[in-house]
Amino acid sequence: MEARLRAGVAVTPLGLGRFAPYDLLYRHSVSAFGQSQRLRCPHYLEDAGGRCGIWRHRAGVCATWFCKHVRGAVGLRFWQALQQLLAAVETSLARWCVLELGVGSTALERLFPAVPGARHHLGLQSEQLDHVVNPEEYRALWGEWVGHEEVFFATCASRVQPLTWQEVMAIGGPELQLFARLTREAHQRLLSDELPGRLQVGSFEIVQMGPDACRVSSYSSFDALDVSTPLMAVLPYFDGRPTEEVRQAILDQEGKSLDDALIRHLVDFRLLVSGDPLSHAGEIHRGPATGA
Repeated sequence: MEARLRAGVAVTPLGLGRFAPYDLLYRHSVSAFGQSQRLRCPHYLEDAGGRCGIWRHRAGVCATWFCKHVRGAVGLRFWQALQQLLAAVETSLARWCVLELGVGSTALERLFPAVPGARHHLGLQSEQLDHVVNPEEYRALWGEWVGHEEVFFATCASRVQPLTWQEVMAIGGPELQLFARLTREAHQRLLSDELPGRLQVGSFEIVQMGPDACRVSSYSSFDALDVSTPLMAVLPYFDGRPTEEVRQAILDQEGKSLDDALIRHLVDFRLLVSGDPLSHAGEIHRGPATGA
């Protein structure tokens, strides 16, 4: 962290950002994240056994990123909601600190341009490609705090640390209150054992076939599920009819009893989904973490 502050590349009063070439590569090759060393997080410490350089204070994306989740898609939805909340907290507190510490009007205009991304039409500048700081622009971004960046961030920490959650919510305003509500509701669903009254087969892909079971990919390509052949055979019974009616039909015609825990597991992994289309509104899908 100290080395990044000294280098000054992608360092502003709003925090440490991604390097411009990295950001460009990531946005145009998302599937390569986690595979290519060029997309490795800049805080990855290879000379320290691969540890994270900011482990105790990771940003919301990294702190909520998991390849697999307790309760499958239900768990994923909770962590997505929490990530959305934490990102809003980070943004609102960073802006609050900029105002509290007074970087100056010129710096504010640079940090919050009236036309966001106005420079982007020119493409990446030479200094961005070479990880070189433009001294004039850097001074303009830091305003009255230029040359005192570490003190600035330390002061920000001292201002933020004693804040209560109620004070943070007040700083973040309605947006933060909205995301907090969505997170609470997602957490309640994570703790709930309730089954939908009607179920139907969801979307999934068979990625491996075996004599007794097959492996399916549903809500996430990282978290496949092994399903027995007999269980796969009865899934079509779930066609939107009441769940109890379907369960009884499977028992009568196939001689198989599906208990609540098994059906809930299929719902958690979205092999079965609610028969009410409104219940799927607002679902969000996980992309790779940025790690920066």
